Amino acid sequence: MSDVLVQHAARDKSVPGHIIGEPTWLLLIEQATPEACRQIADVAYEQRQEHQAPITERAIRKAAATTGHAGTMSNVGVLLQKQGEDGEAEEWYRKAAATEGQEPS
Repeated sequence: MSDVLVQHAARDKSVPGHIIGEPTWLLLIEQATPEACRQIADVAYEQRQEHQAPITERAIRKAAATTGHAGTMSNVGVLLQKQGEDGEAEEWYRKAAATEGQEPS
């Protein structure tokens, strides 16, 4: 079910993300695949709604921690840097750099 919601939201930019409450999104992220989490984070980040920051962060952290994808790790760094968490952002940038070229296909 989570993949269906994410795919719909990714395709239809008019989907009102604010209708689905944060607790629902967080539960969805908990159950979603890492790839679905990447998509959830992308959609939430594109909308850049303040109330979606925890959704974006939770989803992108799960995806980065479980996929080993350098781009996703870099995105965690960008998100953290924008939140003023420079030290942790640097850690994620370093993880991304160390993973570059070693990613699963």
